Amino acid sequence: FVIFDTKKSRWYEFTGFFIGMLITIGISILSISLFGYTSQFTIIYSSGLGAISAIFMAITWTPQIIHTYRLKSVGSLSIWMLLIQAPGTLIVAITLILDKENWAVILPFCVCGFFNILLIVEYFYFMWKSKSRFISEESPLINP
Repeated sequence: FVIFDTKKSRWYEFTGFFIGMLITIGISILSISLFGYTSQFTIIYSSGLGAISAIFMAITWTPQIIHTYRLKSVGSLSIWMLLIQAPGTLIVAITLILDKENWAVILPFCVCGFFNILLIVEYFYFMWKSKSRFISEESPLINP
């Protein structure tokens, strides 16, 4: 992805995002108004939005996972935020599963919970590795 750091490109990004959101909201309102909540079109459309949401969730978290792996450190990412968010998203996902909701509603929460847990595992793994390396560097191999 190439992002040009100019005011013009930022304006186009914002405008494109805003227009996309207006179109999405407009289609949603129109769909529900014309066909109702339980129509085949509305169900397919909402399922598509759920799948797109899960894809965007993966696109959002993947660079952070890769960056954390390359640095071997979580850096400035808040571990407390992850420790609060991961159980919350998993509880919501489990509740939706028990309520027998549509897969498109459940999927984004599962994707978010998965990436949160993956970052938490990376955090504790790299913390453990740095401590074991620190201990091995300080303690001699052979005691005199």
